[in-house]
Amino acid sequence: IAAYGFGANLNPYGKQISHCFNITLKPDQEEVDGIDGLIEAYKSCLTKVQLYGPTYFSEILGNAAAKSMGICDQKNQTYNILLIITDGVINDMQRSI
Repeated sequence: IAAYGFGANLNPYGKQISHCFNITLKPDQEEVDGIDGLIEAYKSCLTKVQLYGPTYFSEILGNAAAKSMGICDQKNQTYNILLIITDGVINDMQRSI
């Protein structure tokens, strides 16, 4: 499962705000192994980043759309599911829709 976060300061000693990052925090590892791997990666990530607003969705939506392009054809169809967990505030609604 590809797992991404958004709205976080990735550098506890400075400021490196990201609105789209893989929650493993490893550049070469975007995917986790199933739901258990997702939960573990999320818990680990929360101990290493600082949640940071405002909440922008357009970057993570663009990333998800780009990864979905060209992965199937009429005979080999696949599905991608994007689940976003947030506090409900979206600061770039017009860019996101």
